[in-house]
Amino acid sequence: MDKITAIKKSIEHWDRMIEWAKNLTTSSIPEMAEMEASIKECWHGFHCKLCNKYYKKDNEGHQCDSCPLSTKYGPCDNKDNAYPNNWRKVNLALGWSKWIIEANKFREQLKSLLEETESGGIK
Repeated sequence: MDKITAIKKSIEHWDRMIEWAKNLTTSSIPEMAEMEASIKECWHGFHCKLCNKYYKKDNEGHQCDSCPLSTKYGPCDNKDNAYPNNWRKVNLALGWSKWIIEANKFREQLKSLLEETESGGIK
């Protein structure tokens, strides 16, 4: 799968998850298992086409070094919040309404990658 296809598939994945979450009436803490049981996907990396394409872990702990998302916004496992990548905020959201807000921000980051890649700005 090429980079543009991986980005497009990742955006589609986030579109589906956000649409599903919008239909919830609960304010419970978001759980990957709840979403996965319902729509067979969640925000874990094994459902992300960018992660499927770029995730590699070596003995030094490097991962995602060539992922366009990581290159532009920093790693998704941004534990100290030193980078603008919004995935961790999605993962730590304390309610589905907050999850949707953060997921929309993350989806916008993915869309910016698509625009820049298609225009030749990201190689």
